[in-house]
Amino acid sequence: MASNDILPYRSMNGSDLPRFQGPINAAESFGAGEPLTWNAAGELTEAGDDPATVTGISCTQATDVDGIALAAGTTISVYGVPSGMLFICRQFATDGAGTAVTPTAANAIGVLAGLTRAAGIYSIDIGTGNDVIEIMDVIDLTTGDSISNPLISAHTAGAVIFRFI
Repeated sequence: MASNDILPYRSMNGSDLPRFQGPINAAESFGAGEPLTWNAAGELTEAGDDPATVTGISCTQATDVDGIALAAGTTISVYGVPSGMLFICRQFATDGAGTAVTPTAANAIGVLAGLTRAAGIYSIDIGTGNDVIEIMDVIDLTTGDSISNPLISAHTAGAVIFRFI
């Protein structure tokens, strides 16, 4: 479990970030910023490695300040994943196993990808079996500029901007 692996970047139409409330499954340990899905009982659970669907991104962790799992059915807040909302993730991989590589305009922008969880950290991974996102851009974390901006000659790629599909 890591925190803030995936965070909202911005809404495409400038509106508030959509959130919803839902009950969690028993014995969850996810952190804020991790992908969630519904289980058969209608409870939110961590999406796991290479999920086929993502319901939302957790706004909070599933444990209390002492690390004890919240009780089953505890209601938490979740960022929804409508198609127009952009998210950001610092981890990027191409091998389906979450091995970190540097995202570039050539290997990332416009590509469909999935999510890989390795050692508790989620990565955008173009080598997975389930494409659940589309990569929209890669930004330089030092300047905040898009690495595809032709007016800037040197970039340090740092984070992937994407939307769920």
